[in-house]
Amino acid sequence: MNRHEIREAVFKIAFQNEFYPGKDLDEQIENYFKDPIGENVKDDTDDDPEIDLFEISEEEKEEIREEAKDLFEKIPEIDALINEKTEGWKTDRMGKVDLTAIRLSVYEMRYRDMAPGISINEAVDLAKKYGAEKSHSFVNGVLARIAP
Repeated sequence: MNRHEIREAVFKIAFQNEFYPGKDLDEQIENYFKDPIGENVKDDTDDDPEIDLFEISEEEKEEIREEAKDLFEKIPEIDALINEKTEGWKTDRMGKVDLTAIRLSVYEMRYRDMAPGISINEAVDLAKKYGAEKSHSFVNGVLARIAP
């Protein structure tokens, strides 16, 4: 997996967490790696219908796990920064896709020393792919206020 694919996996886990707040994070992360409806079952006689949905190495899974956990630990700090830098759009009013893309980008810029231009571009791409029609503009505008 390349960095973009790892970022997208962390984004999906973080987005999923928005719908299950308080649920065990480790369980949510492991659920991400499973096929939720059993479509990819190789053998119908298998007692466990959940199999790995993606062909991701254990090293890549561990990288995704660690990054997702680190992101979740820092969400209170990240949200405080977002709320400080935005007017009229606090985190509790933002769409879940937009907020997740913004959080991930802020995390990358602040805690992973990623170049702001790269992180913002990736967040805008995620917003274009998963968000509403104008999500990418909103995400770009918020991150422009936050970027160092």
